[in-house]
Amino acid sequence: AITLQERLALAYFARGQHRESARVYRDLRQHHPDDPANCAWQHGILLTAAASLDPDATLREAEHLGAVWRTYRDTNFTQAIKRRCRDDALDTLVALAEHWQAVADEPRADQTCAAIAHTFPRDRIAATMPCVAALLPPLPP
Repeated sequence: AITLQERLALAYFARGQHRESARVYRDLRQHHPDDPANCAWQHGILLTAAASLDPDATLREAEHLGAVWRTYRDTNFTQAIKRRCRDDALDTLVALAEHWQAVADEPRADQTCAAIAHTFPRDRIAATMPCVAALLPPLPP
């Protein structure tokens, strides 16, 4: 049943039916909160928000993706699943921060940088971003 719902969400997304795609992903997350695919589903929700060109929803869902990663860190999921979730969350938040800085959307850029600092406080990649580094204590050499 999960595989069919995932395919439905992808089909909706491919047809440009982003709201419907997000609804299916949300249903999956709600009904299967402990499933290892939860992070991928949240990433799907984030992609639907971005495709809908809704910057507030995109930021909100990116922050939710970071929150999912924080819960994944201490699970018994495989390292590959955890690494993918971490990479998706970090890559997405960094890309959004850079985008909003490039278009001079300072409030969203600042909020995204704060989310990176909160979610990845000891990450060397995140710490190279000036907006994030300003929010973190110095990393040890």
